[in-house]
Amino acid sequence: MQLSWHGSCCPAAQGARREIPQVLVKRNIGYLISWTTELFVPGACSDEHPPATEMAFRNTEVETDPTCSHQSSRTSTVTANMGINGCNQKRSRSSLLLVLCTVFSSLLQVHSSSGQSISSPDVSEKITLLQFRYSAGVNSESLSSWDWIGNQCTDWYGVRCWSSGYVRTLTLAKAGLNGTLAPELGGLHVLSSLNLQHNSLTGPIPQEMASMTRLSQLLLQNNQLNGSIPDCLRNMTNLKELNLANNRLEGEFPSNLFATLRKLHTVDLGNNIITGPIPDDLVDIPTLRVLSLRSNNLSGSVSRLLASSPSLVTVDLSNNSLKGRLPSTWAMTNLTSLDLSSNFLQGDIPVSLFKLSNLTKLNLAGNNFTGKVPQLVACHYGEAAFSGSPFLVVEPCPPSATP
Repeated sequence: MQLSWHGSCCPAAQGARREIPQVLVKRNIGYLISWTTELFVPGACSDEHPPATEMAFRNTEVETDPTCSHQSSRTSTVTANMGINGCNQKRSRSSLLLVLCTVFSSLLQVHSSSGQSISSPDVSEKITLLQFRYSAGVNSESLSSWDWIGNQCTDWYGVRCWSSGYVRTLTLAKAGLNGTLAPELGGLHVLSSLNLQHNSLTGPIPQEMASMTRLSQLLLQNNQLNGSIPDCLRNMTNLKELNLANNRLEGEFPSNLFATLRKLHTVDLGNNIITGPIPDDLVDIPTLRVLSLRSNNLSGSVSRLLASSPSLVTVDLSNNSLKGRLPSTWAMTNLTSLDLSSNFLQGDIPVSLFKLSNLTKLNLAGNNFTGKVPQLVACHYGEAAFSGSPFLVVEPCPPSATP
């Protein structure tokens, strides 16, 4: 991709000119496209020189491609004139950049379909980020620095790049985002961290994110995302931290979702509308330390999870519809916190649970357990941790021993 810069401006705009590049797509992909435009800013216009923006998209030459069975030559010109009343910078820049994103996206798709790669991250990923802005944060003050003129690696809020110029991390927590996740986000192929937590994003998680195979951290919690859990997540084989909590995701886990995610150490999908059983491939992740699936509508047994996940340190499965008995043996020797409250678990509470030496926080309230909880155990974890099971006898603690 070749880049050249040119532009013109009314005399009053000298010193305030903003130029947009002319993009020449190489002739060996069958197109010669020029895109020319001007952007006037406040103070750059007068009655003599009214503001205007002109976009010309020209397809003036098509070379025959020996790999194509249908060859043709044509000449066409499409010109769009967009008048901008006054010198309102915000409106003119927004309109222009939106058109810019659309046109450049088309160019990149043409170039990509030819089997050639885009060599300039400065252009391709800047366009991707601008498309994300117009989808998710066009009104966000945090993204006011995101414009075509600035360098995304040094000037844009929340963006950090690799030395090659490709985007490394995108951190926009609490940035006032209130749109949707643009499918074009998948174009950030070497992104290692995506942090969009605590915004008001809506809509589904796009399947196009399957191409983000180098992602190690995906933090989308505390938004309003909906739809099903996307199976594109299974492509993120380098993922270490996955947090989609406090959204509106629904349905069952896709089959074999976690079979390829063997590096995960944190999974938090709490407070959604997820149904079905806890996947076996999630239980089998050898590096998993933190698991929270609280406040969903999960069903089935927890016995296999609790009996065969030695790496787990924190487990929160509260407020679900889990049934069955607790395992008689526990593999989770590193476990420090376990919350199984507000489910439909039954049977005796095994003594082996109380022998986990690192377990300091335990909540089994609101189930259907039977049997007896020794006074020493009740005193250690608190009587409230065992409340709500009508047939469970909890030996009361002396007042001075209550934690």
